[in-house]
Amino acid sequence: MNDTFYLGCHLSFSEGYAAMAKTAVRIGANVIQCFIRNPQGGKMRGPDPEDMAEFRTLVRENGLGPLIVHAPYTVNPCSNKPEIREM
Repeated sequence: MNDTFYLGCHLSFSEGYAAMAKTAVRIGANVIQCFIRNPQGGKMRGPDPEDMAEFRTLVRENGLGPLIVHAPYTVNPCSNKPEIREM
């Protein structure tokens, strides 16, 4: 059984993964939840390998828990609109 108590909040991905980890550490959170694109839809930017490496280092060094990623609100595989199903 894992006795770890996770406490965190939604953090902005606008500045990248490493910035989210730094904010989590600054506010005393030990877990991060985020959208990796606008929750109303739109394109997701590709990962930056340097940002991801820095994020992994910050997670390891600061004991941050799992990264929880929200699906965008527009996930709707039953939509009658092809553009919504594709998104």
